[in-house]
Amino acid sequence: MTVDARAMVEQAVADLHAGRLDEAEVAAEALAELAQTRATGLRLLAQVRTRRGEPREALELLTLAAQAAPADPGPLLEAAALLQRHGRHDEALDHYRRAHLLDPADGYARELLTQGHQERALHLLTGQRLGRESSKGHAARVYSGFVRTWLSGRHVLDVGYRGGYGDTDTVVPHAIGVDTGYPGYDGVHLPFPDESQDAVHSSHCLEHIPDTTAVIREWFRVLRVGGYLVTIVPHQYLYERRRALPARNPEHCHLFTPATLLAAFERALPPNAYRVRHLADNDLFYDYALPNDTHPVGCYEIELVIERIAQPAWTLD
Repeated sequence: MTVDARAMVEQAVADLHAGRLDEAEVAAEALAELAQTRATGLRLLAQVRTRRGEPREALELLTLAAQAAPADPGPLLEAAALLQRHGRHDEALDHYRRAHLLDPADGYARELLTQGHQERALHLLTGQRLGRESSKGHAARVYSGFVRTWLSGRHVLDVGYRGGYGDTDTVVPHAIGVDTGYPGYDGVHLPFPDESQDAVHSSHCLEHIPDTTAVIREWFRVLRVGGYLVTIVPHQYLYERRRALPARNPEHCHLFTPATLLAAFERALPPNAYRVRHLADNDLFYDYALPNDTHPVGCYEIELVIERIAQPAWTLD
């Protein structure tokens, strides 16, 4: 790719991320006319169509991109995610499978294929379509009693439930899903009264939030005495697989082990206002044989459940 073409791609991507869809579309169309950038231009055009709510047109463009770059799994993976988002599980799995066959050593393609199977099974068993990360361990949490034990109250909030995945269900059907665009929610403050919720659930969300203390305190504020904070985050040693920041995922502001996750809650909450009811690693289906330079496969998360209690009359010395 020439310097000029690379600059055009970078500008088109910047326009797309900034929401300048008209500008991104013009640049993508120009890229699609050049032989060396045809596949890239078509993929960018597909992303524009997706942003505009035109999934059929986006899929057609991704099909053309796959034909223009038959050795590149990227267009297949993007098409599979779009198909999955719209409930077309069998077609999505076919695309994931084809992408995986193009590069069997790529953990990311294999991980998406595995997740696709798990999401399809979850949908068949429960009728639910959860966000990509949440879906992997959810069936196990349902059948182990985890969901029944901690999320069976009448009033449940599911914070960050979309996970950037579009139209998804909440962790339990009666939960209120709070995410970007929810009226009165600014990413920290919840538009609900003090002690109004039986449970607050958040999966693969806390690691994206710069000020965890403010968010944890806000989750706790709306929780009634006897209610549960259910938090699930990626495990530093299973997902990121590095000792310190920066994270492999540039959107992650924090790396968590069980100890550092619990420490974040201890910093945020007053002592003797809560009790830890569950803290566990979830490495279900995790493939420890994969090398560190490819995407992990399986579950790679930490589960933490905290119960709010009535503070005792006495204070700590």
